[in-house]
Amino acid sequence: FAAVNTLQVSGTTRVEQVAGGRTQQAEQSFKMELQRPDGLRLDGTQQGAGFQVVWDGSTGWIFASHENQYQKHEGLANVKEFLARASGAVGLGAFPLSYAQNLLAEDPKAALMTGVAKAEVQSDEDKQVYRLVLEQTKGDLVTLTAGKDDLLLRSILFDLTPMIRKRAAAQNRPVPDHLKFTVTVPFAATPVNQP
Repeated sequence: FAAVNTLQVSGTTRVEQVAGGRTQQAEQSFKMELQRPDGLRLDGTQQGAGFQVVWDGSTGWIFASHENQYQKHEGLANVKEFLARASGAVGLGAFPLSYAQNLLAEDPKAALMTGVAKAEVQSDEDKQVYRLVLEQTKGDLVTLTAGKDDLLLRSILFDLTPMIRKRAAAQNRPVPDHLKFTVTVPFAATPVNQP
């Protein structure tokens, strides 16, 4: 990824929460375009509501297409400051965006490994992919899947269950039976270095 200048990713973020015998699911379709060092465009749709988030390196826009309203943000230090303001509009898009953006950082490995307590690479002979399992210091597990042929990102799985259990234990709160909270982000396509 150090040689990648632009990255285009699309897919559907899926959230699944299981607690007390009940399962809740949510989905958000997205298309993301990133340009080194920090240009981005994220288009998303969730339950009929659409949005666009754009950063050109100095100015950010958040457009809610279903409301025909936008916000313009100027004078911000960097894209991370802009995304902190746009987090409400981005919603589930924050999951693929954070990791894809790390891959286009000046040092992709350092950006990806920030906040990681333990990392393990797994190989799958049948599917021709590598899995990088990252155990975050805050407790959640992130599994990145990349193709063996091109090493491009194919999917991200966020398992937030350990973090939720850890927080509940720290606050002496009960945890529902069979608790599970995951966010799955399959990438339909990952064209690189396109205009």
